[in-house]
Amino acid sequence: MNKLSEFLTLSLPISADAYRLAQRFRDYHSNPLKAKQVYFNTLAISVVKVYLRYMEIETNWEDCLSYNLFTQTLLDVADLDIQGFGKIECRPIEIVEVKNHTPNHIIQVPLEVCLDRIGYVFVQIDESRHIATLLGFSKTIPENGELSISELQSLEDLLSVLSQPAEEEAPSIISVPQKTHLSQWFKNVIEISWQTVESILSLQQQAELAFRGKFFEKVVDDNLSKNGNISKIIERGKLLDLGQQLKDEQVALLIELIPSCEEEIDIWVKVCPFGTRKNLPEELQLFVLDELGIIVMQATARSTENILLNFSSAIGECFSIKISLNNISFTEYFQV
Repeated sequence: MNKLSEFLTLSLPISADAYRLAQRFRDYHSNPLKAKQVYFNTLAISVVKVYLRYMEIETNWEDCLSYNLFTQTLLDVADLDIQGFGKIECRPIEIVEVKNHTPNHIIQVPLEVCLDRIGYVFVQIDESRHIATLLGFSKTIPENGELSISELQSLEDLLSVLSQPAEEEAPSIISVPQKTHLSQWFKNVIEISWQTVESILSLQQQAELAFRGKFFEKVVDDNLSKNGNISKIIERGKLLDLGQQLKDEQVALLIELIPSCEEEIDIWVKVCPFGTRKNLPEELQLFVLDELGIIVMQATARSTENILLNFSSAIGECFSIKISLNNISFTEYFQV
């Protein structure tokens, strides 16, 4: 790849409109780290959008995850949709992080944005001068999410990608960014998309894929000894269609909630095959992400019958569950 010193970067002024939008998004978030993250992500996207408009390339930001206040809370995302091509990721770099465009500086890209992108543009933000510099472009990101500035390609390479006919790819399935309020389930206020386990599994599947099983019996017994009320245990599920990767078969996402105390709930998450398939696809992955969009738990199926994860969450906390298979993914967002 080209060295940074071998091609010109492009500096653009940060507009007042960009600052107003970044400040509005920032003010929504009470967590200082998240507020700062969203602020700089917004500035980076705004500048890239202006640059692409100069190049007569149409974009759509309003329908992206980075423009949604709730998904901003869950994910470190700076996506911008290029109409007819797909999404690029606009990653901000503060001027304090890079002195004199140090070629060996390592950029860390969040793993959750390393899927479903046609490329990545890196933007250095200099707030003291109200200037943003487009440092370069990368079509892909290494598996560890780390990329050296010296490895960046020029903006001409980005324009070259956007001048080619868009490749047809399997569509990505992403859930509508709408929260499921888990604590409300105990008040029998349950979103219609979450069905009882009995209603989504046949009698035969209930015998084979029953959510609780022998392992859950001990969990239930322990909970009974603390709370004395089995009715407090809530189970719900939904079917997810991951498309041709499963030959039009579905997987079941199952959730079990067990109150451990007044302020905390034990959460069990299970993914299992649905239909004639006995095992999950070996590349299917299950992730649990915290409210900042950081992966805190993950598991890969590797042709097992199911994936099971357990964790506790305090009332009011937000998290998300993501299921992915190659370039197809589904994300569900929760507030306890």
